[in-house]
Amino acid sequence: MYALLLIALAVLGVFLLGRGVSAKSPAQAFAGAAVLLATAALFGLLSFLAEMLWFDALGYSRRFWTVVWTKIGLAAAAAVFGAVLVWLLFWPARGRPFTVRIWPELAGGIIGAVWGYGNWDTALRFRHAAETGVTDPILGQDVGFYLFRLPMYEASYWLILPLTVVAWIAAALSMARPHVPRSERQFHVRRLEDWNRVVHWDVRPNWAWCWPAGVLALTLAGGQWINVYNLMYSPWGAVFGAGWTDVTIRLPAYYVLAAILALVGAAWITAGMFRALQRRLERRRTLFISGSVAAPVAVWALGLVVLPALVQWLRVQPNEITLERPYIAHNIRFTRQGFQLDKVEEKEFPVTGRFTREIAQNNSRLLNEIRLWDPRALAAVYQQFQEIRLYYEFPDVDIDRYTIDGAQRQVIVSPRELELNNLPPQSQTFVNRHFKYTHGYGLTMAPVSEFTSSGLPNLLVKNLPPVSEKREVT
Repeated sequence: MYALLLIALAVLGVFLLGRGVSAKSPAQAFAGAAVLLATAALFGLLSFLAEMLWFDALGYSRRFWTVVWTKIGLAAAAAVFGAVLVWLLFWPARGRPFTVRIWPELAGGIIGAVWGYGNWDTALRFRHAAETGVTDPILGQDVGFYLFRLPMYEASYWLILPLTVVAWIAAALSMARPHVPRSERQFHVRRLEDWNRVVHWDVRPNWAWCWPAGVLALTLAGGQWINVYNLMYSPWGAVFGAGWTDVTIRLPAYYVLAAILALVGAAWITAGMFRALQRRLERRRTLFISGSVAAPVAVWALGLVVLPALVQWLRVQPNEITLERPYIAHNIRFTRQGFQLDKVEEKEFPVTGRFTREIAQNNSRLLNEIRLWDPRALAAVYQQFQEIRLYYEFPDVDIDRYTIDGAQRQVIVSPRELELNNLPPQSQTFVNRHFKYTHGYGLTMAPVSEFTSSGLPNLLVKNLPPVSEKREVT
């Protein structure tokens, strides 16, 4: 009913809006737009209230409002930042033509608002960053830097980059100014053909785009600094993380590329500040622009694409064990720390070479948990005997541990999921797909080592509705 009401109101709004536009009736068009906006606001408010009540019922209302106010505050702050940054970068382009009057700042505000709304969790992690006490052996940063701070730096980079691109595009468009001949100034432009006949575009190059171009280069330089730390996630080497090629070739290349981009950015900003320098560069404009673009591209292609690939192929792969040995050791050490395997207590187990009844009795719990069922074979058994309905499936089986009747047992469990495509064609109706058949039902569970007399698994949870032979399963 909820979805049907939403669809009905949306159809009504679209109908009124379309009819108003086609009939040139502002009242109907306004009514259609009002219906669409009211529908979106109403159902958005209902969804908001439902989520608020759910969090409040669970005792997490503070968490709910923290997320809400963080989204609103961060979106508003980022929108203001985006509009102001675009305005500052575009400020040297005085005397704007009508083509760039307001949309650059508006685009910057929209980009900032979308960014702020979508990165609330990154901002909260950055605000509540903590140190772990574990330092990476390559760059010397605490692991908390990669968990809490680096994601925020990377997200900020992807905010500033599109803003500078918008400002640069607007500055480039500001160089094209419409020129209407004096004899045609009283001409009323009514059609596109008339506009093209009357208005002539007089492209006058200026240096207004130096500021956004320089800030864009500086932003890209900051992106290379971020890429240095992203080498800790590199897949190039024998193991996941920084390898010999990353540390020896790509790491210096990122520093060199960042330095070149910073110099290019400083050169562009300087050129935008001093008119005397602009006059000196006027004759070398093409050389200045092409050099500013060619130098970073050449360093990127050579130092980050061609050279690393050749070194990895010719130098590292033939001597991988020798060159990658310290990085493999780092990977093993940090894997052990991540899974707390470095805190495992080692005990010597005496081996006798004889297996007696006493040994079996003393280790009965361990022997009872030895897995005898192959998960692949058990998946086929579940599918054959426990799907029960055509529209249910067991997509996978997993090994888990549960406390059953006070003792921890190892079991193989599989959820009974819904597969709508298995419904007969005549049952593929809107009501069935969206209201009746909406989710799976129950699960099937069996111990890893128990069989029935007929060779089937001893099911602890089975059938529809699910029943259990045990009194307590947690």
